[in-house]
Amino acid sequence: MTNRGIALALAAVGMTSTLTACGPEQAGMVSVGRDVAGAMFVRVDVCHGSIDGATIDRSSDEAEIAKWEFEYDDSIQVVSLAADDLPRDGVLVAYGWTTDNSWTALGPDFEYGDISELEPGTALTPDPTQDEPQVVGVGTIRELACADR
Repeated sequence: MTNRGIALALAAVGMTSTLTACGPEQAGMVSVGRDVAGAMFVRVDVCHGSIDGATIDRSSDEAEIAKWEFEYDDSIQVVSLAADDLPRDGVLVAYGWTTDNSWTALGPDFEYGDISELEPGTALTPDPTQDEPQVVGVGTIRELACADR
């Protein structure tokens, strides 16, 4: 390889690492679950930064299933999720966003059965150690959301 080839290869590696570092910063975490009365919810825990809203999409085609825009800035946002709004088949993904794409909050990938079978007072959150979401008690969500932020 020539000196020019080495320089081009190093430049490509540098550009790749720069491109992969771009993107919105993690502000917190999204969870979906059932409150103690059994009603479904979407919860966004913001540890730093801000989140303007939350969305549930179908992961296969990114079709928007439900979307909420928050009218105030708070560290915890909870919105009701009607079971009738969710399709009974396919994988869904929940996430938080900002209108200027400066912050994000990742949530779990889940199917309708995953949330409908949850016990009251539990939720699905992303599990950083595996691809499947984890089931946690509602009282532990905040600690999990802000553990690495």
